[in-house]
Parts: sequence; C-alpha cells; structure tokens
Amino acid sequence: MDVHVSHVREKLDKQEMPTNQGCCVPGCTLEGQDLPRVHAFRHHIPGIFDDRLPCNDASVVKGRVMALTQVATWLLRCPCVLSELVDLVNRQRVLAPLSGVRVSPDCRQAMVEVCNYLGVSVPQQFVLSPANSPAVLIHWRVLSLLAAILQPEDRDYWRSVFPCPSDIQLQSVKSLPVAFDSHFHIDRLRNAAQAPCMPVDELMELGQVEDHQLVRLVGGIGIFCDPNTFPSPQDMSGLPSNVGVVVGLHPKHSTMSNDRINNALDRVRNMLKCERVVGLGEIGLDHSVADKQWPRQNDLVRAMLHLINDRHVVVVHCRGASGDSGVEAYLLLLHLLSPISRTQRFHVHCFTGDTYVLTKWLAAFPNTFFSFNRNVQGFSLDQSEALRSLDENKLLLETDAPYFRATGQWFSAPNQLFQIAEGVAKCRNIPVEHFLEVSCNNALRLYRMQ
Repeated sequence: MDVHVSHVREKLDKQEMPTNQGCCVPGCTLEGQDLPRVHAFRHHIPGIFDDRLPCNDASVVKGRVMALTQVATWLLRCPCVLSELVDLVNRQRVLAPLSGVRVSPDCRQAMVEVCNYLGVSVPQQFVLSPANSPAVLIHWRVLSLLAAILQPEDRDYWRSVFPCPSDIQLQSVKSLPVAFDSHFHIDRLRNAAQAPCMPVDELMELGQVEDHQLVRLVGGIGIFCDPNTFPSPQDMSGLPSNVGVVVGLHPKHSTMSNDRINNALDRVRNMLKCERVVGLGEIGLDHSVADKQWPRQNDLVRAMLHLINDRHVVVVHCRGASGDSGVEAYLLLLHLLSPISRTQRFHVHCFTGDTYVLTKWLAAFPNTFFSFNRNVQGFSLDQSEALRSLDENKLLLETDAPYFRATGQWFSAPNQLFQIAEGVAKCRNIPVEHFLEVSCNNALRLYRMQ
C-alpha cells in the first residue's frame, strides 16, 4: 500500500504544518480573520461535520462516514474503508501536530455514534495522534489536516457534495458569557497538564467546569517570566492572535547569579521589541521567601526599571510574608517604582492589598488596573472592602493558571473564569455575567487589543 501513498508524504514535506494561529490549508488567504476552529468550518470543512447537527441522527452519521470514505479514496487512490485511512494517517504521521489534543465531551459522543454506525469498539479514550479509532477522523482539527493535503479541486468538491443538511434542524447553541484571562502562565500550565506541545487554544480549555459555568474565551494574556522557558519569536508568532504576550523576570529569580540575571534581562529587552509582546512582567517583590533574599529582589526591580516604556503594560507581582496581606511589600515596591512616569500603565496581578494600599497606588499611578483570582474566597474584611471600593473600570479577572486550582484538581485553566468571577461578583454584589463582560472590556482596553 505504501507505494500508492507516497504523494501524501510529499505534500506534507512541502508544506508547513499548522500552528494554532493561521490556517494549515495551502494557499488560504483568509488566515487570522477568525479563530482557527471557526475559520476551518467556514472555509474548509464540509457542512456535514457541523457540530450543531444532532450527532445521533442516522443520516448525519452516514453522511460523515461517506465524506471521510471519499477522502480515503482520494488519498489511497482506490476504494477503501476508514480503517485504511487511519492506517495511512498514522503511518505518514499526518496527525503528528495534534499530539496531546484532548476530545471534548460533545465530540466524544459524536465519535461514539460513528463507532456504533461502523460496528467497531469504542475506546476508553479517543486519541487523535496516533489515531486509535476511525471515529477520531471527525474531529475538526483532523478534518483541517485532511483538507490541507487534498488537491484544491477535490477539497472544493468535498465541501459541495457534503453540505450541512437543509432538512435537519441545527441545535441551538447557548449564548455564553464572554471572558478574558488577564494573567495565565502558558509554559507552567503546559508543564502542569503534562502537555508540552498542546496548542494554546486547547490548553486554555483544559479546566473542569460545570455546564452552567461555561464561558466564551475571547482572549488572554500569556505570562513568561522564567528564563528557561522564554518563548522564541517563532513560538510567539504561533500563538493565537487573541493572546497577548508578557515577558519578564519573576522576583524569585533574583537568587540567580548576576551574569545569569544580566543575560536574562538582555533576552527580555530583545523580546520587548517583538510586536506580539504587550507587557513587561512579572516585576516586583515576593516576601514569601526568606528575608535574606529581599535585598536581591529590590536590586532586580531597579534593574528592570530601565526596560519600562509606555508601549508596554507593566505587570506587577507583589506578595507579602506568609500570612499577611502584603501591605509592607506593596508600599516598598511603590517606592522602588517611583522614578517611573505616573502615566505608565500598570497591571497589579493577584491583588491582595487593602484600601490604604489601593489609595496609595492609584495616587502614584492612576493608570493602574487590578486583577483578582480564586484567592478572593479567602479575603479578609479589609481586602474585601478594597475589592468593593475599586472603580469598575479598573477591575480585571485572572486565573494565574496553573495556580489557585479548585479542590481535587491538578491545575487551573482559563476556561474556569466563571468560577472565579462568582467569588468577585458575590463580594461586589453584582451579576457574574456583568463582571465577566466588564473585566473583559477592561483587559482589552488596557492591553490595547481591541
């Protein structure tokens, strides 16, 4: 069979396989105008695979199998069955970019229906790469890759012959509240999830949530503050267009040697020249460590002052000694930052200060926004009062993923923002959906991503 499929490998070798930004289909001129999934369904995937169709409708399942069988015939150049197409994509590593991609519950149910139709066993877990079932071929990312290796005329014919059936009513899709994660760690989340190559849009949806807590993620700010995992220009260009990048040096790295710190700051300086980078951070103090390390943190803040400019948001990390709200650390950091222009845009992430700190900070830097995460559940009366007193147009929402995870879970993820918003909304006595929308608009305005 391999002598008949060498053309597939040749096509793969000649084209760049997809990142999760842009389109994998050669010659596509519509890259970046939609989110990848929306783009694929609008322009490259036959309508029969529309996930709004009832997945248990016999004609829908049959249509999907027929559409995939047609692809198999084109690629193998002879009549065949779907198991042979699975063998082909595995042998030729067509689905290699999808290693680690997880299957949503709704997609899993659709795959189960395909298995039942074909009379094949349902695996305990559907795996895309290497594909462990013919049913995984209906996943939109798999379909996109299959579309990418078809001839243009075959791809157009595929879409025209297998459209969304006009006689079957599409299931209504619940309008989800919008959400924006203003602070999450891409590198650390990948490590916590044991998914080093997972596309970021998939990574952001990894959290466990109830149906009533679903949100529509419109973007986020990915933080890179560890020298060992700083992103390359290629890494940054491969991120979704709705994810901004912030680079800096976490205060705990102040224990590194002077040479390593200087080298890391030089790398940050170069990364700040990249258009994808929207902020400098984390920068600040962390007094949860031994006090003998504190002077080195002060020195690191002073060194990073030279990297601050008005194009970038300065993302602040400030944490007090164990068991306190960090008032002393916040006021010291405010003093260290005093040489900076008062018009500078700041984002104080994971804010835990009281109203006194809030007043002092806004007096010094009125263009400061404050983000809150799951730790609001443990706020003191003074901290809760500060949260309630903050102007609505200064509020941000964050997960700080993979940290501040829910009980019983290994990590947090951006799609869990509804859970976090519930705690903030309760404290401020406002609807959750209102806070989600307000914090989303504030983040887009602060990071100039509108």
